[in-house]
Amino acid sequence: MERLCPDAWLIQAGNPVFEGCTAMTRETAIRVCGICHGHFGYREVAEVIGLDPDKVSAQAVGFNHCIWLTHFEHEGRDALPLIDEWIATKSEGYWRDHHPRFWDNQMSRAAAEIYKLGGLFPIGDTTRRGGWWFHTDLAAKRKWYGEELGGFDSEIGWAQYLRGLDEEVARIHAAVADPSQKLTDLFPPEPTGEQHFPLIDALVNDNRVELQVNVPNQGAIEGVPNDVVVEVPAMCSARGIQPYHIGKLPDHLMITVLRPRLLEAERLISLATRPDGRMLMATILEDHRTKSWEHAVAFYRSILARPEFEDIAAEMQQRGIAVQFTP
Repeated sequence: MERLCPDAWLIQAGNPVFEGCTAMTRETAIRVCGICHGHFGYREVAEVIGLDPDKVSAQAVGFNHCIWLTHFEHEGRDALPLIDEWIATKSEGYWRDHHPRFWDNQMSRAAAEIYKLGGLFPIGDTTRRGGWWFHTDLAAKRKWYGEELGGFDSEIGWAQYLRGLDEEVARIHAAVADPSQKLTDLFPPEPTGEQHFPLIDALVNDNRVELQVNVPNQGAIEGVPNDVVVEVPAMCSARGIQPYHIGKLPDHLMITVLRPRLLEAERLISLATRPDGRMLMATILEDHRTKSWEHAVAFYRSILARPEFEDIAAEMQQRGIAVQFTP
């Protein structure tokens, strides 16, 4: 793209949006914008607490999959206190009677606990992160994300997610192989709420629109380096993507959540751009799924034993940055 279409935009919708867009911003001259539908989680918040989502306006900002509700208004009035009221008076009944699907984590018990710890309400996949204590085993996941499935990241939920992907791919292949099948019957050409086409329309045709985007910070959120990609609302048009100035987020949230999340991203970006066995081991050890030192060592060795990493393993060994474990 730098050589063939230097003025084009790269729209990144695949994960990891945060690390991927930040790495491309730093390593290339490409104009990068990441998009994600997670911020629409505010609509589920509204619906569950009894508000019409179409009459709610909201702002959730931070890093992709780590965004926090800073504004939540219903018909022009601050509706954030209604979330507190729901947690205090109605949440237990909701958690007892609600039967969430594996992706349905927005109003989980974990989300309420993350809110108490962070100070702002988590939106979208932010609810899946939390801390290691939400993910120690299936029983913990069921406690925090729903008794039946245990949320997106449980053994049950993740298996359902993968099975759904397989079924969707099979459906696409079957449609392509059937000359009598009209693809528009399976995939109607109607707006879905996703931002891909509105963003392209704005950039190409100058149809101005406000969208939630992931772009280099450039001062939008105070305390975040300019070359780090943040998720914020922005005005999009033929002039480009102009993120709104968010300003200062609560110190507690910055210290306990956003800065640690940025450090995690820096480890992953460093590992992807400059492979280093020590960084790989540090990343494995910091992951909440790692259960012991021996578990981490076994996983480290299994990764570097894979054929696709043969060259990287050899380079790290030659450069002396592979980890040598004691027997």
